Amino acid sequence: MAFSEAATPARLGHFEAPLRLQGIYLALVVFWNAAGAILIAWGLRAPGPTASLLVILFALFFAAGLIFGSRRLPGLYLGISMLMVIAGAQALVSAWTRDPALWPSDFWRYAGMALNALGSGAGIWGVLAWLAWRRGKAPA
Repeated sequence: MAFSEAATPARLGHFEAPLRLQGIYLALVVFWNAAGAILIAWGLRAPGPTASLLVILFALFFAAGLIFGSRRLPGLYLGISMLMVIAGAQALVSAWTRDPALWPSDFWRYAGMALNALGSGAGIWGVLAWLAWRRGKAPA
């Protein structure tokens, strides 16, 4: 199949809804890590055991890649969606297995788990949307 404007996934609407949820998740990741980095700079505890400017950079690159991939390079969209599933699942397992004292309170531990569950769910939805697009089915 030759590449054409009419054949792009975004024109077909397959990735629009999962892309929005993925964008919300990545924006929350940026906010969580930026707030944590600022708190650490002020000598306070971050809401979780990690707060990284590198994670912010990755989240921004993921967001750009998801947008570009959903419009022009569906394989990139699929790859980033799969990475979101893996990263979110790893963070969920980490929250269950690491020492709870690494979080300022149980509230922040469970908030981080909810955030990463959202990310895994958004990634799964993105993979399912890609599969539906690939099979030529209606948008998810």
